[in-house]
Amino acid sequence: MVKVVNPPEVVEQVYAEYERLKQKAIEEQMYQEMIASHGNELGIQRRRRSGFDKRGS
Repeated sequence: MVKVVNPPEVVEQVYAEYERLKQKAIEEQMYQEMIASHGNELGIQRRRRSGFDKRGS
């Protein structure tokens, strides 16, 4: 069996990506809760926002 040792910069990169995704997930959950508590008046912004997120990333 070959032991693979990741270079520190790769570990950093993966960890940074993980942190970014975790933060995005937290923000998304907060956003969903806001939508849930405010009802449907934000539906248009929500659709526009999700489309924008897909284009931007």
